[in-house]
Amino acid sequence: MIIHLRTTTTRLAPRHLCHTAHQNAMRYALPHRTANHTFHKHHFTTFTGPSASKDIPEDIATFFTFWPSYFSNHEQRILLSSALHRLDSMDSNRPSVPETDDLQQLFASDDLYDFHEGHYDGVIHHYREMHLTSWPVDQFPGLPPVLERLYALCPSRDVQTHLLHLASHGEILPHVDNISASGSWILGVSLGDERTLRMTRPDDKRQDFELSLPSGSVYLQKDQVRYSYEHSIDPKISGVVGKAQRMSIMVRVSLQSLSLSYACLKRPGSTITTTRQQPMS
Repeated sequence: MIIHLRTTTTRLAPRHLCHTAHQNAMRYALPHRTANHTFHKHHFTTFTGPSASKDIPEDIATFFTFWPSYFSNHEQRILLSSALHRLDSMDSNRPSVPETDDLQQLFASDDLYDFHEGHYDGVIHHYREMHLTSWPVDQFPGLPPVLERLYALCPSRDVQTHLLHLASHGEILPHVDNISASGSWILGVSLGDERTLRMTRPDDKRQDFELSLPSGSVYLQKDQVRYSYEHSIDPKISGVVGKAQRMSIMVRVSLQSLSLSYACLKRPGSTITTTRQQPMS
């Protein structure tokens, strides 16, 4: 079964973008996968509000879209609670998630989590993570419509979802993701502490920029920006005393889809189309 999607560009702020057909195609555990995969290129209107336009250089705005307040406080609480629920199921300490409207209070103290000191590649410090195979929709009845809004922003339909929980002093050092393992785009949801995303271009420091990521914000990197810039997350925002934990929900093209795309692009008569572009050299 191939589901064909029609995407339109709207002049409304990205928070109000509505891809009805795309939402209907999404399932709440993970987006549905079929034997035949068709990828469709979506066009997004870059947010031009005051919190985004001053930080994103015009020459890369085509490849970097930012929604500074995409999720409401209620939606953030549902997403964070469900993400912590899944991560805590793997944690030997299994701290309980309290019933509170304060988003920061959903996190337990740092010492109650089994945070890893460093990632195998040395990029991430003081964190825990998991590749999500399903969302706990049975435990969180309000989760499905929030997931629909999340996955509606994805440029392609078959995706993999990754949860990354940073400790209060956790950080992500500058790096470029592995090309063969993550595709031409990545979408990131920020929950919890507001951190600074730094984008640095090794071959031209004049193109560097940084962006504050408040809780509830979403960004989409793709194509040239994806692989010509190193990205990093600071342990805290400059000038702010005290630190807090942060949850990231990262969505990428699925590894299965990437493998199928490469195989079928080499095979004459393939029905698979893809918007994947080779990174800039």
